[in-house]
Amino acid sequence: AEQTDAAGNTGDATQLTEVKDAALPVVTINAVSTINNVNVGSYTVTGTCSNGDGNVSYTISSPSGGTDATGSVSCTGTTWTTGVINLSALNDNAAVEFDAEQTDAAGNTGDATQLTEIKDVSLPTISSVTTAATGTYTNGQTLVFMINFSESVTIAAGTQIDITSGGSGVVASCAATTATSTNCTYTAGAEIDHDGIDMSSTFNLGAGSVSDVNGNAISNLSFSAPDTSDILINSSGLAVFEWHESASIVTSYDYGDPDTNVTVTFTVKNIGNAISSGGSFVVAISNTGGGVYSITTDNCTGVALAVNDTCTVNIQYLDFGVAGTKVGVATISDTGAVPVILNLTGTR
Repeated sequence: AEQTDAAGNTGDATQLTEVKDAALPVVTINAVSTINNVNVGSYTVTGTCSNGDGNVSYTISSPSGGTDATGSVSCTGTTWTTGVINLSALNDNAAVEFDAEQTDAAGNTGDATQLTEIKDVSLPTISSVTTAATGTYTNGQTLVFMINFSESVTIAAGTQIDITSGGSGVVASCAATTATSTNCTYTAGAEIDHDGIDMSSTFNLGAGSVSDVNGNAISNLSFSAPDTSDILINSSGLAVFEWHESASIVTSYDYGDPDTNVTVTFTVKNIGNAISSGGSFVVAISNTGGGVYSITTDNCTGVALAVNDTCTVNIQYLDFGVAGTKVGVATISDTGAVPVILNLTGTR
């Protein structure tokens, strides 16, 4: 600067100099990943920055609220990183916001393009289990169960439901799929289970896995097992019988030493398949060892007994003859079915 008066005298100001810097720092955020239950406590964000233009400040926030994650980190070379940070204080949202900026010594601030990503740390759960249809299954028939989940999940091969059938452990293998439910199937084998299969109340991951679309793996494998008492297995496809007395299954009965004739009512139960024709269904007595037993009332012979149906037979012990133990046998039989005997004893 200078100033000239009327006489032509010119005065010059002492020259000053100053920098001109209007260039904004260039800062970017590298691609971010879904925030899930696996990485929420150890999340890292990285990006690029302008070397020599100061620290990078970042803010991670959720439109659903919670506490923002913020920080100021150095620009090393041309890169920056938050290091390991915990994002648990952010509320879940489909578009968590990632922002970063860098301010140089001249006060110029460069802003990174905002990125968004989902935060979902909710674990999928088992909402219910649907049992196979009730009834009697024979060798080779398939039982289908269904597991229902709280959300859509990806089920990897190897998961199963543990079942006890005929006293042995078997499994219903679950299909690999991505859905809110999966079918688990078991093919009946050469076993007999007349009082209903038993289902474990814990889902068995086996060699498989279950996780939702955002990578959250199922943790609670427990569920309320449905009633399976009416799901029966009968490998023969034939009738299977039991003797009952006073609501208990019996294979023998002792009349004791009554000193009189005694009649006892026994119940016959078909726990297998229905008898197609009652003509071959017979209850008979065989007296051995001096036994004197007889059927006084037979409500069974000739009846087409359906599965789980019952009938009654009155068997009398006749207290006469020589002293000693009297032995007899009552037999239930049907075409093709295994005869089931009831050993009878009494004392004279």
